[in-house]
Amino acid sequence: VYAEVMETNGLPGSSLPNARAAGVLSPLYRSRDGGRTWTRLAVQGSGLALGGGRRTLLYLANDSGSLVSDNGGDSWRPLPVPDNFNTFFQVRTLLAADPTRGDGVYAMIYTEKGVTIVYSPDRGRNWKVVEAGGLDRVYRGLPAWLVPDPKTPGLLYVGLPNGGVFKVQVQR
Repeated sequence: VYAEVMETNGLPGSSLPNARAAGVLSPLYRSRDGGRTWTRLAVQGSGLALGGGRRTLLYLANDSGSLVSDNGGDSWRPLPVPDNFNTFFQVRTLLAADPTRGDGVYAMIYTEKGVTIVYSPDRGRNWKVVEAGGLDRVYRGLPAWLVPDPKTPGLLYVGLPNGGVFKVQVQR
């Protein structure tokens, strides 16, 4: 069992006790006994994604890029998500494990030029662009989450900050 915990100690100078700055990373916890006890892992991030047959393949985005763990969070290595989109900066990367292919992972990359979705069939060793530009025609803004359909390969649901959801079919 894994938990990404949002700690809300309030922001300095804020009258809201549970205010949280945008972009603040959440600590990651793991339980190996069904949730009775928890251990804080050595990384922080946002958007934890579980993959693989035994659910010990983890993907996480953080300030230094994206990370992958092949052993349930005991150790982490950089996930080399492509950044060669000729952009000035990447605003956000959302990660999602492919439930129909154990080693597959999607990355939705939001830059000042728009949204691009890339796919890796092999835990981030090789990538290909599967959607570029189409999402910008549907919605201009920062997507909040990305979830692959568990039964239909290449069908993705994209959540928007305003509560809207739309689906994108991509060719892996």
